[in-house]
Amino acid sequence: MRHRICEAESRNDPTKLVYSVPRKLDLASLFVFTMCYGILFAMMSAFQFKAQSFALVAGFLTCIGVSQAVLFGGKAPRFASSITGTLYYGALFVFSPFLFGTSRNQVVQVVDVSVVIPFLVFGLAFGYLSGTCIAGIFLISLSLVHGYLEAIQNTCKSSAIAIPGHQVHVRLLV
Repeated sequence: MRHRICEAESRNDPTKLVYSVPRKLDLASLFVFTMCYGILFAMMSAFQFKAQSFALVAGFLTCIGVSQAVLFGGKAPRFASSITGTLYYGALFVFSPFLFGTSRNQVVQVVDVSVVIPFLVFGLAFGYLSGTCIAGIFLISLSLVHGYLEAIQNTCKSSAIAIPGHQVHVRLLV
């Protein structure tokens, strides 16, 4: 299974492959995705983060992953991650007084351009970095799946078996 690769570029130069969250997830990708969330939540729990932090981090990473797969047809995953990070942090800036129990007077005083612009720039940078890490996780997952399938192919006798999303001939033991 090829994870959102720009076809025109990859045919000419294999170093220009663009990886992101795939539009269709296979079982291995779902396993890796679940494992990474589990590790993240275990670390957050070990450092005693509040429940709001769990929701904000999970929401942010999920928004980044969905935007990579959906926005721009999956062809510009880093740009989609940057835009999503900016929008997420912008929404967080607007709604944080309500989420964290700040009074109405403080909400009006907080809206200042000198505070909003750095907040949005941080969202852009953090969205880009998060998107890169998410794509890297799926790249590693893809490499492991292909390595596993090649190991099966090398240890078994030849017989063609269709594996959805993969063009692999698996050899069966005789």
